[in-house]
Amino acid sequence: KLPIRGSMIDIALIMALFLFTVIPMGIWIGSLFKSQLLCVQIMAFSTYPVFLVTGFSWPFESLPLLLQWFSSLLPTTPFLKVYTSLVQQGAYLSHNTGPILHLIILWFVYTALSILSLKLINKSFHKNSEQAY
Repeated sequence: KLPIRGSMIDIALIMALFLFTVIPMGIWIGSLFKSQLLCVQIMAFSTYPVFLVTGFSWPFESLPLLLQWFSSLLPTTPFLKVYTSLVQQGAYLSHNTGPILHLIILWFVYTALSILSLKLINKSFHKNSEQAY
């Protein structure tokens, strides 16, 4: 059994923030596709490459700058920085303000994008349904 050095409350809080960020990101990405099947297929095949660029497999700083930029758009990157510092080093959330702020910004960005995309889909749906009559 691996020891967890950090506070379980801190781990639960960062996991909740991560989920609050990933859900709107998933809604936004899903709204970009016409077919659910195509969306699931693309997400399934992109999971492993995305995991590789988050900085968990090897140091984030050793990635090319373009991949670092892309990785910064993913909630997994700041989450893993905080999570590994909590679990492996016994740090506290207060020691990880940069990645936590990064995750909060991504939360707001993806929430805004998902709301905007859902409004556009709803508007398009209503426009098409009115044309049917």
